[in-house]
Amino acid sequence: MALRRLLVAALIIVALEAVCVCADPSDNPQRVRQELKSVLSDPQYNRDYQPHSDWSEAIARAVASLLELLVVKDTSLGEVLSFLMAILIIAAFIGLVALLLSKFVNASERLSDSAGVSIPTDLPQSRPLLREAEMLAARGDYRGALRCAYLACISYLDEIQAIRFERSRTNWEYLRELRATGREQIHDLLRPLTALFDQKVYGGEECREPDYEMALQVYYAITTEAAA
Repeated sequence: MALRRLLVAALIIVALEAVCVCADPSDNPQRVRQELKSVLSDPQYNRDYQPHSDWSEAIARAVASLLELLVVKDTSLGEVLSFLMAILIIAAFIGLVALLLSKFVNASERLSDSAGVSIPTDLPQSRPLLREAEMLAARGDYRGALRCAYLACISYLDEIQAIRFERSRTNWEYLRELRATGREQIHDLLRPLTALFDQKVYGGEECREPDYEMALQVYYAITTEAAA
């Protein structure tokens, strides 16, 4: 609905700018305002927005003020300014549409990427997860490798009873549990990796070998810290 409003408003403004190009600069601003209000009240523009008469009047006043500013004594200068303004509005409109489409496509891709991400009901032990991570990394699947390495961290912490694994819990809940139980150093090691995991796995960002290597380093740092 918001996109439809933007489209209608932009088309109306572009049409009015085109009228301004052809308008006589000696036109009375009051008459221009009345004609503009008449155009905006036409059913073909307003049939879906009857309750928003204040919104339409606000646009009418704003565009009428713009027309008054564009009215100059030099006819040729007024035509040039009006034409340039129309071009700028059209370019802005096209840019807005492109931006909205780009965001929509990116959001769809991220949803598609995250659709296949799942946490197993019964979490495997940390060592098998590490071996799987190594095999995925060897095939160039660094996102899958990062996921397995991160789950190896969670599995290890569950094995030493530093946290309690449950499928329904989030990664950030595990961090809060670590802090609540006084394991601040492990919390500080796992927190940056958790943020990276969200970006690369759930967020769909490109995952590279250094991201996977970071996960491995965090895993071994956690095991070293826990054994100390």
